[in-house]
Amino acid sequence: MKVILYAIAIGILLGSAVGVALSVSFPGLQPVVNSGIALEDTGLIFIKNALLVTLIAFGGIIFSLLEIRFHKSRKAYYALDRTVSPLYSVLGRFCPAYRSLGLFYRSIYLSLKAFPAICIFLVFFTISLYFAVFLLLLEGAASLLFNLVPHIALELYAFASSAALALQFSAPLRKRVMAKDIEGFWLEAKEMLVSRGVWWRMAWLYFVLLAAAFMELVFISGI
Repeated sequence: MKVILYAIAIGILLGSAVGVALSVSFPGLQPVVNSGIALEDTGLIFIKNALLVTLIAFGGIIFSLLEIRFHKSRKAYYALDRTVSPLYSVLGRFCPAYRSLGLFYRSIYLSLKAFPAICIFLVFFTISLYFAVFLLLLEGAASLLFNLVPHIALELYAFASSAALALQFSAPLRKRVMAKDIEGFWLEAKEMLVSRGVWWRMAWLYFVLLAAAFMELVFISGI
């Protein structure tokens, strides 16, 4: 799970730095703060966040399955694969076993491990950038934090938890990749996507997001 913590830390640091730079360079920027959220907007907020959590949790697995299908068109596949081969070389410096895999297996392994980390980096980068600009440029921003922090904290918890679950879900699949067992990978991945136990764990995150959406309705409407 260290990769998720690193992604969060780097996202916060880079997002804050970019936010400060934008605030200094463009002092006329005005962050947008929604006020007066309607009840029907709560449903849309929940659906949007639930889709994002689902993408973070299962995106790497789904992309891996699509890649196995796409691999049948070898010419197009290897042309695409060459575009990310420098990244494979970098990863190989930190994981000797990774270097022993062929291009096809390395790409699948990368989808499983890097996809949730990249997603959570982008989430925390965006939030940190917004908060840096918000605090530096919006008059009276400190007094609004009480209204903004509760639901954002719950949302970030759900996003980070979905990334951690993605790595946990994909751990046995990564072992299949290292063993170059694509048939076993295919069967286990499809079973995981319909596993009741997996979706019960996701249900908790959906409940958290639903609570966050109603908290946003209550707190933001008071701004």
